[in-house]
Amino acid sequence: SPASMSAILERKQIPPRKLAGALSLIALICLSFWYLLHLKWAALETHLLAHAQSQPSKGKRRPPTAAIGLTLLFPLSALVAILLVLPLLVFITDHAPYQNLTPIRPDHYWRLFYRVYAAWLGSAEGKLKEKDM
Repeated sequence: SPASMSAILERKQIPPRKLAGALSLIALICLSFWYLLHLKWAALETHLLAHAQSQPSKGKRRPPTAAIGLTLLFPLSALVAILLVLPLLVFITDHAPYQNLTPIRPDHYWRLFYRVYAAWLGSAEGKLKEKDM
């Protein structure tokens, strides 16, 4: 019947309040990532400048070892940011399995995080399907 179909479709849509919460959490994660990138870049720049000034201009130069570690932090922090944002995107695009969760609450966010990645890693083809969630 048309009434039951509209009820099903309404359940699948994310409520505006939960959408605003999820989007604000995504913005917070992205802004935190940007700020941490800024801090890492400043530390790397300071370290490289100090290293260049301490090395003699002639002869062999040793590579700055701390700069290698700082450089590795760039892709690792991007990976962490992506891992934190992906469950929120799944929550926004496919809201039906997660109706009882509010991602702005930390316990609900980590439950969402676990459920999304458990379903994703447990799926046969590596794709998220509604029946797996």
